[in-house]
Amino acid sequence: LAFARGGALGQERTLGLALSSGERTPDASWQTVSIGKNAAPAPKALLTWYRMQFALPSPKPGVWVPWHLHLEAEGDGFIYVNGRCIGRYWQAGPQHDFYIPETWLNFGPGKTNTVVFNLCPRDKDVVVHAAEIAPNAADVEFR
Repeated sequence: LAFARGGALGQERTLGLALSSGERTPDASWQTVSIGKNAAPAPKALLTWYRMQFALPSPKPGVWVPWHLHLEAEGDGFIYVNGRCIGRYWQAGPQHDFYIPETWLNFGPGKTNTVVFNLCPRDKDVVVHAAEIAPNAADVEFR
């Protein structure tokens, strides 16, 4: 589930940290949008915000699982998770997977995590083709 809202430039970091930490929540101007290969472009704006929440299972004793955000979108912007900036997304860049430090995540029943990212249009309208939180199974460690 994602929410999107257009907005002006200038307070990206402050707003991204506040939205992802829960200090600020989406207001009535935000709308639910679909993400995926056939998703509709966002309304025209200098900057479009997206916010998604997710839960993670409790960690298993003796197993370390790294988690990442997989993002494919049209536009450039910044990504925030639970009140921290994890990096910059570039439409033209090769990076689509962003590691999320486990100390920044909330695990277990009843605990939520929030990903917020903003996108500025480049050569096309802003649209999110994929946004997924997933374990990086190739790097799991048994301790």
